[in-house]
Amino acid sequence: DNVLLAPDIITYNAAISALDQGNQWASALLLLCEARLRNLQLNVVSCSAALSACERGRAWEQAFEVFHSMHRMCIGGDAVAFNAAISACDRGNRWQEALGLLEEMQSASLKRSAPSYVAAAGACGSSLQWQVSLLLLSQLQHERLSPGLIMTNACINACRKAEQLHAALNLFNSMRDSHLKPDVLNYTSMITACAPSQEWQLALRLHQDLLGAGLSPDAMAFNAALGVCR
Repeated sequence: DNVLLAPDIITYNAAISALDQGNQWASALLLLCEARLRNLQLNVVSCSAALSACERGRAWEQAFEVFHSMHRMCIGGDAVAFNAAISACDRGNRWQEALGLLEEMQSASLKRSAPSYVAAAGACGSSLQWQVSLLLLSQLQHERLSPGLIMTNACINACRKAEQLHAALNLFNSMRDSHLKPDVLNYTSMITACAPSQEWQLALRLHQDLLGAGLSPDAMAFNAALGVCR
């Protein structure tokens, strides 16, 4: 006789993780709900995978719901869950909540990594809190974490969105002092930051520097330079 085995939480965790990697956030949530209906004990693996799937799919409201449900079920979040929740704050323009989650990570003795700060800086940038993003950069460096190109670019973008060209330029120039070589994305962000104040000469100089650095500008970089010169 064929015996049908009921899936256990390990099976559900594997399936939800696969859906996370496949950017299928809605299906991941359905499986999470199904596991609960089967009275299976959800754990941090189940919830973190579903939360990550929602963040990847830009379903930030659903990501928040999963994260808060973890607290209601007394499931402590891991670094993956917190980073995904902070990234969701970026999508939802909830910069204060992003900062709160960073503090909560420290209280939970979870190691805050560069991606944690990048996500929080992005949330601050989306809400025009450029000064807070710079404070996060200083805090990251104080914890002896390398800011890297991505974190620096997140802060440059925060300055760009708030039309703070001088602050963005200072950040860009400081990259060389930190032995970081700007990439195409860094140059594109800086060129775009020149647009509000119509600093076309600076934009052209940055574009020339980009070429001089042996980098190949993409369509976004060309469009940014053309946009400033109009």
